[in-house]
Amino acid sequence: MGKLKGLIEKTESNIINGFYGKSGDKFLTLREFCEQNDVSYMTAVRLYEQLKKKDLIFLYGNNYYILNGIHDGKSELYKAIKHKNSKKIRIGLSIRDISNQFFMALSKEIAQLLKNSNIELIILTSNNDTKYEKKILMDFLHLGCYGVFSFVGYNERDLYNFYSRYPLPFVLIGRKVEDIKTDFISTDNYESGLQVAKYLVNCGYQKFGYIGLKNLNERNDLRFLGYREGLKMLNQDITPKLYLRINIEDNLHSIHNALVREKSPIGMFCYHDLLAVKLLNFCSYNNIHVPKSVGIIGYDDLPITVAVNPSITTFS
Repeated sequence: MGKLKGLIEKTESNIINGFYGKSGDKFLTLREFCEQNDVSYMTAVRLYEQLKKKDLIFLYGNNYYILNGIHDGKSELYKAIKHKNSKKIRIGLSIRDISNQFFMALSKEIAQLLKNSNIELIILTSNNDTKYEKKILMDFLHLGCYGVFSFVGYNERDLYNFYSRYPLPFVLIGRKVEDIKTDFISTDNYESGLQVAKYLVNCGYQKFGYIGLKNLNERNDLRFLGYREGLKMLNQDITPKLYLRINIEDNLHSIHNALVREKSPIGMFCYHDLLAVKLLNFCSYNNIHVPKSVGIIGYDDLPITVAVNPSITTFS
């Protein structure tokens, strides 16, 4: 057992240090590993299982491939996938919550965009489970996807490390993550925040608030930073009692008194449309007039913003 443990540690180190090649390159066959390390076939099988559990190698078809480092479009893995799926290009889309209206709407848009193309879109959801998101990424590999679009969560170091070793091309949707060196697609959140501030001030609101996400801190929330800066440029600022960060399931009781007692009209910017709808429902329940007493601005342009009464102004 001690010999196996030492061999596993040595092999892990060699993979991480690039001794066997880069991500997507073929790894040694079991027989080759046995010959190079003078071990039995069963020992090699047990060792490979440990390497697979640690996401350092994986099996695609009849070959093992290295899972370490940023993808290479010329890798042996990529060639194998292209050969196997020469008639249809498969692209994976990893989303965090299919019941979320934003993810649902975006998934439909992407699917519609690719409807008449030679691209087959495979959509899988992790339900905000980091471990399951890793499994999804591996499923995309085994399904022969050419690449992946992914919504990555916030402050998930272990997941970021996994992405940094993923052997397929991938693009992040929604935001850039400094620790992940890849392309990303995002709106200009900071500029949008500036525009929201200007809009609310021009509408005549005199007090201003913001509802953000609890798991997104201020320095990473570009919508908030742009909004606050935009207000300051217009000699305004966010009222502390009208500023909070919540999860979508949390209540809004902490700003109840500020909304009810404030005599001046209040402009509220919400990080996304679902929070804006939550605020609208809260105001309706507490007999707070929208938009006369409280103006609500959402973000993402979800269909629900025109389905509620009154409809919600939204940026995207």
